[in-house]
Amino acid sequence: MAGLAPLITEFLGAERSSIDLRVDTDGWSLRVGDTADLAGALLHGPDTDELVTLTGIVAHPAGPTLTVTPAASTRWSLFGIEYSGEDRSGFTAPCSWAA
Repeated sequence: MAGLAPLITEFLGAERSSIDLRVDTDGWSLRVGDTADLAGALLHGPDTDELVTLTGIVAHPAGPTLTVTPAASTRWSLFGIEYSGEDRSGFTAPCSWAA
């Protein structure tokens, strides 16, 4: 997260909320209370079971390899900012919040 700190210009606040993250063989979904819904489907190559990945990324906080997981729809309403969209790009990467 330290790598993202320079990108934050205005702190809008923090709220407590339930988080429901589900991951399965088809992709992932995330629900944060009643404020956000996001989901991504794993993208497979044509005529193969191999996942589509972006590799050799030099400077990305999520790491050098990202798995492509486009989102059919996204929605959030946080701190007065409303957003929704369909057919959005997305990716996943292994993550551990442990210190």
